[in-house]
Parts: sequence; C-alpha cells; structure tokens
Amino acid sequence: MSRWNQIIRDAAEKAAQHVEAVIRKDGSSDRPWCIYSETGKKLGCFRTKEAAQKRLRQSEYWKERRHSG
Repeated sequence: MSRWNQIIRDAAEKAAQHVEAVIRKDGSSDRPWCIYSETGKKLGCFRTKEAAQKRLRQSEYWKERRHSG
C-alpha cells in the first residue's frame, strides 16, 4: 500500500469515529442529512447519509493534513 493510500485510510478511519456526533437528520428539507460543527453551526446538508459521511471524511482529512504539516 502506498504512503498516500495509508494517509487517506487513516484519516477516513479517524473521521468515521466522529460521524454520528456531527451528522444529524433534519427532516424539514430535500437535503435532510446535515453536518454540524462542534459549536452547532450547520456546515452543509446532503440528500443521503452516505453523502454527508463522505463529505465529513473529506473535511476531516484536510483538517488533519493542515495540522500535520
């Protein structure tokens, strides 16, 4: 496995631990799965839970990358 793939896998696993804590279902729109920051700010809404989880993993990856470099 390449170093790049390992970095992505590690970031995805770390982000997956936080997924349920910041993704909530808001049934009032056509995009019911919303990502919230720890402070409660809405960061984005998606049609499916899977799409919200994917975006959250992307965000966590770049957050980790920014702080590690």
